[in-house]
Amino acid sequence: MRSLVRVAICLLFVFTIGTVLASASTLNGIVYQNIVDPNNADDPANWNTLGPYATFQAPAINFDSRVTGYTPNLFLNLPQFVSFNSFDPNGDLNNTEIVITGLQYLSSGWNKFYITHDDGVSISMPGVSFTFDQPGPTSPVIDYFAINNPGAPGNYNFTLNYAECCGAPAVLVTNLGTATPEPGTLLMLGSGVLGLAGVVRRKLSL
Repeated sequence: MRSLVRVAICLLFVFTIGTVLASASTLNGIVYQNIVDPNNADDPANWNTLGPYATFQAPAINFDSRVTGYTPNLFLNLPQFVSFNSFDPNGDLNNTEIVITGLQYLSSGWNKFYITHDDGVSISMPGVSFTFDQPGPTSPVIDYFAINNPGAPGNYNFTLNYAECCGAPAVLVTNLGTATPEPGTLLMLGSGVLGLAGVVRRKLSL
């Protein structure tokens, strides 16, 4: 009986850690339809809240229309959209802009990343920005980039802009977007699990 309880506590701990890590890396996105400048992911005119757009969340940036399909709903892996101005989640993905914001953990020194994309994409973090131009009916390419963090390790805000134009495919895959929980969160988590273990032990001893 005691061994089963220990296993249950371990499983609870692993599950809770996984939940905290997943929630820490949640990404927020906006997808704009019918953009005016699909060849330029950095054109502010594309971020038009007067036209159809929707907000969504994603656990990771791993989107490939060759696997899923060429609509916002399929491409973004069936998220829960909050839609505005007659946004069509099942419409054509062509001429859309996707803006994703989130937190990225950076260790001190150089941090290496990659991004696979078929059209134009840009990435910005405090003090740095990268633009990878790939407009037109192109095949996906992989670009590598590195960010030097001269300060302490931690989570840093980033913004990614991706413009889809000129027809399928649409591909956007990167290892960017991995945050870590704050030390206070882990401390509370550890205290809670230890407290649960203590309660179980007391009940077993009765």
